[in-house]
Amino acid sequence: ASHVLVSLVSKSLLVADPGDDGVSYRLLETTRGYVQEKLAATEDAAHVYRRHAGYCVGLAQSAAIELEEGQAQRWRERNFRKIDDVRAALTWTLRDRGDVELGATLAANSAALFFGLWMTQEYMQWLERAIEALPATALESKLEMQLCLEFGHSCIALRGGSPEGLVALLRGAAIARP
Repeated sequence: ASHVLVSLVSKSLLVADPGDDGVSYRLLETTRGYVQEKLAATEDAAHVYRRHAGYCVGLAQSAAIELEEGQAQRWRERNFRKIDDVRAALTWTLRDRGDVELGATLAANSAALFFGLWMTQEYMQWLERAIEALPATALESKLEMQLCLEFGHSCIALRGGSPEGLVALLRGAAIARP
């Protein structure tokens, strides 16, 4: 498999980004756009997007663990590219209504990534979208509780305690009560 990656890099279809934790690969913007267009026209698109979103949940969880364990500047250098994958997954799951519960799970688990990269305002928007899109089956669940608490935390970080942040925190606390 590594010879395939080397071949794609040599043909300028992939960019290799060496780092202290290994080499990561990314598609060039033009190549990515072309591949996305072709993928969207297939029957497998929803399956691929869903798997990508699941992968991003893992990325977000790993980023949270790494942030707790490491130095912030080094963490940012290692994680700043991950946000594009997370955005793409959130867009498909929440904006395009691909898999709302998976998108809400991703949003709930992305706090460290967005906060660590100083993108709290954007994070609040994704949380708001996730809360609004939650299906009735997920209401009063642990997932809704997480989303509400993260939204309230984001409001405090940005606005110092806005009314909508307080409402979200109270909603999260109410769900948490047995």
